Amino acid sequence: MTAPLKPESLIIYRESIFDNDIFMTIAKIALALDLWLCIPANFASFRCSFFMFFFHTDKIDNIKNIIVAFVTMLLSALIGALYSKILDYISLFGGFCSSIMCFLLPGALMVVTSDEKVTSKKNILTLIGVISLTTFGFMGGVQTIRGIIQHGV
Repeated sequence: MTAPLKPESLIIYRESIFDNDIFMTIAKIALALDLWLCIPANFASFRCSFFMFFFHTDKIDNIKNIIVAFVTMLLSALIGALYSKILDYISLFGGFCSSIMCFLLPGALMVVTSDEKVTSKKNILTLIGVISLTTFGFMGGVQTIRGIIQHGV
């Protein structure tokens, strides 16, 4: 319903189709809320994994915490400043990694841990939904790869 006639590099920057594009406004608010709510979950797990991998400990002290925060922010800023087409890679990771982590794995775990048979109506519908969403994500990733190849890096 919100597909643009002239594609933009980022869909939320597209021109409105109607005078009051309520669907895009709702999508922007939902996206902002989603990003705001996922920060604590992603940040904490990243921090714990980073400490276990590099420092071989789950104890987080202030000095190491400041070092990790500084290095992470510095690398993010450098990548964003040096590579102007960072949205291509974000789209690529979103298409492949997010599809697997957000749709495929949770859906498959839900079916496997279900008390019902895999062939039950609920599990079949879950698998159809999960596979559909994962396929859409993969298609987005493939489109990004196609765009990178056609337009160069």
